[in-house]
Amino acid sequence: MTSTASFDTSSGFLIVTLENTTPHTADAAQLLTGIRFKLSPDLLTPATLADATAVPRNIAEDGTYTDGASVNILGTWEAGFSGGVYQLDFNPTAEFAIVGPADGETTSTPGVYTANGSINGNDGHNPFTAKTATFKFSNPAFTADTTITDVSFIYNTALSNVIPGTPNTKEAGSPVPEPATMGFGLAILAVCGASRRRPVVS
Repeated sequence: MTSTASFDTSSGFLIVTLENTTPHTADAAQLLTGIRFKLSPDLLTPATLADATAVPRNIAEDGTYTDGASVNILGTWEAGFSGGVYQLDFNPTAEFAIVGPADGETTSTPGVYTANGSINGNDGHNPFTAKTATFKFSNPAFTADTTITDVSFIYNTALSNVIPGTPNTKEAGSPVPEPATMGFGLAILAVCGASRRRPVVS
């Protein structure tokens, strides 16, 4: 299982983009269903999940799929805060878990899922989220210097497989490395504008 998470911080907002990049999805255990992270410095009041969007993907029994228009998934995904840790996850109705690309899928060519019944034709899981979901947190204390630490990815519908993320320090268009301030040694890279983008992979 492989996934990426990007964190964009700016005045008042944090944008989290999750992508399931697993090259072959065979089972629901490979669904990306959440992420955990910490913020530094701590906010006086927890951030609020203000928006969440995704493209719904309905996967048929034969592995073909149909993508719909982007929808709001607030209420299907939710954010919690406990002990200094944020957890963003799908609220187990089993819908809108983030599924990786289909076998052979490209930007111009649809692929086919060669998965078992936990993916193909599973009415309880349909619609899935097609590869990527974007979440917007709001808090007046957010700035471009807000730091994200201790990132872990959550897989499967029971939210039980938690895998620590690895900071990805290579980012196109990010010419200025700054001191490593993330808890797991990420050298944060500045990007144009009053925001910071921090990629993490699992």
